[in-house]
Amino acid sequence: MGITLKGLSKITGYSAITISRALNKPNLVKEKTREKILYAVNKYHYSPNNVAKALVYNRTNIIYLYVPYNLDPTNQFVLQVSAGISGYLGEHGYSVLFSKKWYNHEAVDGLILMGLSLEDEQNLKSLALEKPLVLFGHSENVDCIDVDNIKGMEMITEYALAKGYKKLAFLGIDENRKFTQDRFQGFKNALAKNHIKYDEKTAIFTENNANSGLLAGKKLLTNNPEIDCILCSSDDQAAGVMQAANQLNRMVPESLAITGFDGLGKELVITPQLTTIHQPIYEIGIELAKLLLKKIHHPRSGNATVNYYTPILKIGNSTRK
Repeated sequence: MGITLKGLSKITGYSAITISRALNKPNLVKEKTREKILYAVNKYHYSPNNVAKALVYNRTNIIYLYVPYNLDPTNQFVLQVSAGISGYLGEHGYSVLFSKKWYNHEAVDGLILMGLSLEDEQNLKSLALEKPLVLFGHSENVDCIDVDNIKGMEMITEYALAKGYKKLAFLGIDENRKFTQDRFQGFKNALAKNHIKYDEKTAIFTENNANSGLLAGKKLLTNNPEIDCILCSSDDQAAGVMQAANQLNRMVPESLAITGFDGLGKELVITPQLTTIHQPIYEIGIELAKLLLKKIHHPRSGNATVNYYTPILKIGNSTRK
């Protein structure tokens, strides 16, 4: 069994703080002192204890993960991003405090936030002055990582047009969040690029679930039977639209194309298999954790950054090949 920090301190004659600095911030320790400490570390097989390190540097080794009330914790989006975050943090000696409540001065080292409303974003700037934080999304004044939702919807809309679908409809998510606005903007961008006029009668915004997709799909196809493609803002919505198509005897993909957005597994169990946009959510979770630890250990000033991940078009059987 290796020696403890206290034992190493007694043998070397250096304080626990000096030893920890020599191991974690060697540039702050004289070279001769550092060499003596490293010699003793190797000789007595000392392994740094994360709890001791936290005490030395006045840290808790806890990260606050904010997921708002309206996001179901059993949803694949939340599960995958949380797995990426907690997995990486766990490997580096950190635990996660999962909360549906806005941060209220809890004893943590940093924050990861996701699913923010536009109202929530107004509090980000002041919060960033209090604690290191990163955002899954995009906003001013804070470091962010996000999926390029505009690009993703542009990609799938242009794919549908390339396959010969003429009358496109859009099913949006009725939430006051940037990702919902971005996906709608991507749809309109693709129409404009192809010189197609946007028709507001063929766009509906509803809740993000299959039942809402079913009702919206029926409304769109009944009021506008010429529609031959419905582009949905989520795979959950698309599952409902698929039910609507079946009930109205619209053959998919021959008479009607249906597409989704998320690509987190649900597309594989929808029949026919759904053409969708895949978001690398687990990988983004890892990168959020990496970015936050970098901010904690290497504080810096300067402009905030936004890193966008380009999503991937996954072609299924709900559109023509």
